[in-house]
Amino acid sequence: MRASLALTAVLALAGPAAAETIRVPQDEVRIQDAIDRAQPGDVVLLSKGSFLEHVVVGGEQGITIKGKGKPKIDAGGTGVGLAISRSSGIVVTGVEIVNSGSHAVFVTLSDEVTFSKCTVRGAGANGIQVDSSSEVVITKCRVEDAGLNGIGIGSRGTTATGCRVEKNRIAGAGEVGILANGDSNTIAKNRIDDAGGDGLQIGPASTRTRAEKNKIARCGGNGVTALGSGTFLDRTSVQDAALSGIAVGGDTPRVDRSKIVSPGDDGMVVTATDGNITRNKITRPVNDGIDVEGVDNSFDQNKVSQARDNGFEVDENTNLFTRNTAKKSGGFDLDDRMGPRANTYSGNTFPNLRIAEDPGGGRGGDDGGDDGGRGGGDGGDDGGRGGDDGGRGGTTR
Repeated sequence: MRASLALTAVLALAGPAAAETIRVPQDEVRIQDAIDRAQPGDVVLLSKGSFLEHVVVGGEQGITIKGKGKPKIDAGGTGVGLAISRSSGIVVTGVEIVNSGSHAVFVTLSDEVTFSKCTVRGAGANGIQVDSSSEVVITKCRVEDAGLNGIGIGSRGTTATGCRVEKNRIAGAGEVGILANGDSNTIAKNRIDDAGGDGLQIGPASTRTRAEKNKIARCGGNGVTALGSGTFLDRTSVQDAALSGIAVGGDTPRVDRSKIVSPGDDGMVVTATDGNITRNKITRPVNDGIDVEGVDNSFDQNKVSQARDNGFEVDENTNLFTRNTAKKSGGFDLDDRMGPRANTYSGNTFPNLRIAEDPGGGRGGDDGGDDGGRGGGDGGDDGGRGGDDGGRGGTTR
């Protein structure tokens, strides 16, 4: 009895077993066998080489899959390369996933999963797809030539929450570079090149998405399409988008300090309600600089240069414009089609403006312009003709 009690005491003092490093192919030939053997805290260490298999991490906790020498998981042109489901605390680092027939990486019903310094090439569907999961981190990864989206956080039918996608490079996605749909996700410091559709798309089911310091070039759709509620776009760079630089809708978005160069349509399209559009710079849009199609928005300190059509085109009412500038527009620097009482202007610089006729007369914006122009009525003392032209002013008050 005393010997038995002594053994029990020794085992209690020893605590849980130490974490194990399981080497592939030295200890286990297949990655799947190593994962099935692993316990929480263990490391599955992949050596350099190519592993022809479909890897499934199901119902696991606290396992790290680490590559040494850039090992490859080769899905052989079928299925998902790496699937993680109903798991928590999984870390995947330094691994390349290639030749999947579907998503290269698919995470579902999991939380606290991290991918770092991984490479995904040639996925048949999305490069990395996260559905119905939370607190997934994707950082410093490369995703190239995905058949559909480069990275999907949620999808058009599902959401993901509290995820962070940062410092990744996405190139050649067949559709969207990064798609985010869910609550409180962060998309930061990514580089997105040559997407077939939008560079970044924030879906209508999204709330409180924060996207900051992303760089997007040569996408086949909009640089950014941001819908949902409470979206914050900060310091986005968009170059040579086939369509608009940024298209923002939904409720209470904020778009701040973006730089948009040479979009194939409008620099920015705003269909949102109660948004704040501040300190953005738009150069050489093929159509309008900023096309306003939403209500109750505030536009402050935005700069538009060399729009082929209008610098600002305003097609809705109850918006506020303060300290904005447009110059060298092919059409008007400001074309407000709603009439002089519809929107409010203060401290803007629009050398060449037009405010639509107000059947009841009245002044353009608040005051129409220092030199000119009173829209509607008779056009003011110096403003020339009112009505359709609304006067041509200098700086609007």
